[in-house]
Amino acid sequence: MKRNNIIPFNPYIALSDVNMDWEHKDVEKFETLWKEGISLKEIARKLKRTHDEVGVIIMDRARKGKIKPRKNGIW
Repeated sequence: MKRNNIIPFNPYIALSDVNMDWEHKDVEKFETLWKEGISLKEIARKLKRTHDEVGVIIMDRARKGKIKPRKNGIW
């Protein structure tokens, strides 16, 4: 009798330890701070978020065309 060689799928979930939930008011505040040229470090402090969480919202808003690249990048 032949056995099925089924390999169980055990995915790696990237950034599973990062809080990706944002309230709409915080997204709006982020966009305002971004457009004002505030640094990533200062945005994180003002929003009480980690650098990683702010990095994720930067990617999200940029991909959706809600923010534009800045002269000095994200820093």
